[in-house]
Amino acid sequence: PGFFRQVMLSWVTSLVRTGFRTPQLESHHLFRLRDKDEAEANELRLMEMLERYKLPDGSWKRFAIWRAAYQVYRSDFVLGGALEISFQALRFTGPIILRLIVLELEAGNAHAPFAYGLGVLLFVTQFLSTLCQAHSLFYSMTIGLRL
Repeated sequence: PGFFRQVMLSWVTSLVRTGFRTPQLESHHLFRLRDKDEAEANELRLMEMLERYKLPDGSWKRFAIWRAAYQVYRSDFVLGGALEISFQALRFTGPIILRLIVLELEAGNAHAPFAYGLGVLLFVTQFLSTLCQAHSLFYSMTIGLRL
C-alpha cells in the first residue's frame, strides 16, 4: 500500500466493507499476516530473548519478560510511545489556539490573516493529533496481539 493509504489506515476499509456485506467473516476474507506477526515466529523470538535473562540457578532476572519483550519489539515500543507523546502534546494545542482565536475576535480582528492562520493551524494540529492517536493505538494493539 502507498504512503497515504498506510498513514490514513485506509487499508482496513475493504475488510470493514466485506464484514458489513457478509454475515460472517471467514479466514479467506482476512489479510495474510506478515512473517513477524505470525505466532510461531513471535514465540521463538521472545523465548530466545527471554533465555538471556535466565540466571544460572534457573530463576529469572527481575522483570525478565518486560525486558525480553522490549528487546524483541523495541522499534514498535519506541514508535508507539513517540506517537502517544505526540498525541498528548497536540491535544493541548486545541484549547490554546481556540483561546487565541477568541481573543482575536474580541479585539475586532475577525478578518485578519492571523485569525485565519490560527484556524488553519487548529485544523492541522487536530488532524495530526488524530493520526498520532490512531497509530499509537495501532502499535499498542499490535504489540499486545504479538505478546
